[in-house]
Amino acid sequence: VPGGLAYEQAVYLLNEIIPYIRFSQKYNVPVYLGEFGLIKAAFENDKHGTDWVSDVIDICKANEIGFNYHTFHETDFGLYQNGVDSSPGQLNTALAETFKNILIARWYEYW
Repeated sequence: VPGGLAYEQAVYLLNEIIPYIRFSQKYNVPVYLGEFGLIKAAFENDKHGTDWVSDVIDICKANEIGFNYHTFHETDFGLYQNGVDSSPGQLNTALAETFKNILIARWYEYW
């Protein structure tokens, strides 16, 4: 039975994206989510950042929406979260595992 925060979050995200899905279907054009992301704190203290990222990717892939994550290397956002003037070093492990699980381990579900 659906319920709880994760379900409510997924429903909210889908409802936000539905107008773009409908536009894509109506005009038979692709839709691209130019960037989405979360601040570093969203991955800490059970704030469900990994669920949110997974939900966005699942919704995009299920509806053939191209996307990219913001960003690869930035202090507060990003897969690597140290200053942009230095080499990537501080890996956001929770985000990296989410990408691994959703984009690599489940790639066959999408393509």
